[in-house]
Formats: sequence, C-alpha cells, structure tokens
Amino acid sequence: MASAQAVDQQLQSGTISGAGARQTYDSLAEGLALANEARRQLPEIQALFAQGKKLTPEQQAQRDYFAIFDQPGIKRVDGSLNFDAYEKALADWQAAYPLFSKSDVSPANPLSPGHADLMRDRLALRPYWDNEDAMWGRIEGRLPPGLAGGATSLDEFREVLIQRAVAGGQSRNQAELNVQEFWSTPINGVSLAEMERIGRAAFLAEHREFVPLLLKWNYNGWRKPPQYLADEINRREGIGVR
Repeated sequence: MASAQAVDQQLQSGTISGAGARQTYDSLAEGLALANEARRQLPEIQALFAQGKKLTPEQQAQRDYFAIFDQPGIKRVDGSLNFDAYEKALADWQAAYPLFSKSDVSPANPLSPGHADLMRDRLALRPYWDNEDAMWGRIEGRLPPGLAGGATSLDEFREVLIQRAVAGGQSRNQAELNVQEFWSTPINGVSLAEMERIGRAAFLAEHREFVPLLLKWNYNGWRKPPQYLADEINRREGIGVR
C-alpha cells in the first residue's frame, strides 16, 4: 500500500482523486487505530483499568478513548473502522477532555500533511455528518423491520443490501445495480433517493460552506454539486432566501 507521503504527492499532481486519497489515508490510519485498540488487551492496561481502581484524570481520558471502539457505528458491519464516525467520537472525547490530546493516551500524529488536511476537513464537516445522522434516523424509521440489518448510516445500509445480494449468489455489479433500482423505488410513497436528495439539499443550500469540502474529498461520489442541490440554491436565491 502507498505511504501517506506518496498519497500527498499524488493529490498534488492530480493523479489520485479526493475519494481515492481519503480511502488510502483511512486504510493506513485504520491499521494504526486498531493497533491502538489492541493495546487495551495488554496486561498492564487491563490492570490499570481494573474495576474499582481510582484513576487519575489522564487514566480516565485513556479509558474513555479506548471505549470509543465499543460505541455503536464505530465499526462497520464488515468489521472495518468507520473513520467518519471514529473522528466524530474522537471530537466528543476531546471536548470532554480538553486538557488532553489523543497523543497523551495513544499514538496519534497525522500520517502526513495531506492526512492532517483530511482530519481538519472532517472536523469542519461535523455539522454535515450530524445532518446525515438525523436523515438516516428518519429514513430508518420508514423501512420494514429488520431491513436495515444493523446499519448506522445510508452508506452502511447500501452496503448491507449489496452484501445480502452477493451472499444470495449475485455478482457485485448486479447487486449494485439492483440496490440502485431499490433506492429509486418508493417506500411508503417516497423513495430513498428522494429522501436523500431532500435532506441534503435543504441542509447544504443553507450551509454552502460545506460543499467545497465535500467536493474536495469526493464525498457521495461528487465531483461537482449535484443538479438537485444547484436547483435548490437557485430556488432560494430566486425568492431571496439563503
């Protein structure tokens, strides 16, 4: 796998997309994060957090950092790390322990300047992720019982459906096509695609500062703003609403 510094160079030369860079940074960082998680199984760490033992503030911070890995949604259904959820939980941890940095309790340096840039942008995008979480909550409630399969986001739900189809004997390509068709099929009168468009357009038309960051890292597969978002922005400007 490419080093983080090599990904930086590819980003600067334009030979890798924002999405490709993001995925490679995440794969590199995931290995380090999961290695950090494994540290809590060491005897000295287990002894440190023994039940009933009085902890120093730094030890409490370390205990709660390790607990991030047990939170719902931190690991995807396939066992890999959901880095967007991990970074969000890490921001909550940092707010709870402002006197400590991640490096105080576990190895934490960014892998490269480009990776540091991604980490900063993810933090800046946190209100967008909060909106995505709220949107998923509304959508999940409209799904037939059991269909979500433990997914905690729209992206995870899409992957759950694909994996089910693959397990049933479909090829990955065919499964993706079938899920795309399902996405456009009305559920209780409204398709998932339409609910997704409505939720994102309303939020991003009001908070346009997030759009360049989403495009920079190709979130949602975007290389330019989708037409439905441009239409909503134009509609708001036409009636004098921002």
